[in-house]
Amino acid sequence: MNDNDLHDHTIGLLDGYLARPDLAREIGKSERTITRFMHEKDGLPFVRIGRTPYFRIASVRVWLDRRETTMNPTTRKHRRAA
Repeated sequence: MNDNDLHDHTIGLLDGYLARPDLAREIGKSERTITRFMHEKDGLPFVRIGRTPYFRIASVRVWLDRRETTMNPTTRKHRRAA
């Protein structure tokens, strides 16, 4: 394998990762919200290269799966019509 083989490779080094603006756009949230998610107790996982965070898509999917909830119909209070 020589240097040309490395440059001809179709897979980029950051394939499978998203930058903050791309992740924000993907999930329909602001970049500020993404930053807030990063700092939560069970925060959004990321890799920092310099000062720039990148998000591995597979890890974001796991994080989303852990946040899945269901409504408990017994705890929801309904208003009665007057």
